[in-house]
Amino acid sequence: MITTELATNAILHGASPVYVQVNIADQIARVEVEDGFPGWGSPAEDSRGMVLVDGLSCCWGVNYDDGLGKVVWAEIPVG
Repeated sequence: MITTELATNAILHGASPVYVQVNIADQIARVEVEDGFPGWGSPAEDSRGMVLVDGLSCCWGVNYDDGLGKVVWAEIPVG
């Protein structure tokens, strides 16, 4: 659900290219979705899905890449 929501947001509100990466370390799965749009969609567009991400993950955030794009990530405990 988290991966799908982050990827869908990148496709609908971001820009190409879109990359998805999942890493597992120290009992935490980290999902990262990178897209080429340096901004964030309007709150009305994104809030419902990101509320789900917030509720299902232990933490999430956005890392911006000097105007070249962004990575939206979420972490989920595993094990």
